[in-house]
Amino acid sequence: VVGGIERVFELGRVFRNEGTSTRHNPEFTSVECYQAFADYGDMMELTESMVLSCASALGAGDTLEYQGTSISLAAPFRRVSMNDLVIEATGIDFLGGGENGGAMKHAQAVSAALACEKCEAFRGLIEGCPTTGHVL
Repeated sequence: VVGGIERVFELGRVFRNEGTSTRHNPEFTSVECYQAFADYGDMMELTESMVLSCASALGAGDTLEYQGTSISLAAPFRRVSMNDLVIEATGIDFLGGGENGGAMKHAQAVSAALACEKCEAFRGLIEGCPTTGHVL
C-alpha cells in the first residue's frame, strides 16, 4: 500500500511494435487493476463486476452478439483451472497420476498432433475463459 492507496485502476492505450494478422492486432486498450490484500478470486469478481457494469451502461444486457455468435455475460462467469481445460480439450490429465499422468511424457507424445489439430479450434475462438491455478 503505497501512499495510502489501496486500489489502483489504469485504463490505457497500448501499441506494441510487432506484426499484425487477422488474429493479432498490436494496438489495443488495456485495463489494469491492483487491490491491496486481495487474492485472485477477489480480482476475478472485480473484473466480472466491471464487465457487467460496462455492458449495462452500454445497454447491452447480459447477451452480446458478435459475428453471429451469442456471448453470454450472465454472472457468474465460468472459472476453471488450466489443467481442467487441458483435460476437456485433450482428455489428458497432466497433473494426475496413472495412465494419463506424467506431463513430460504426454507433452512430447501429443505436442505435434495438438499443434496441427487444435490450431483450427483457436481460429473460431471468440469467448475466452479465465483460468485459475497453475499454468501448465
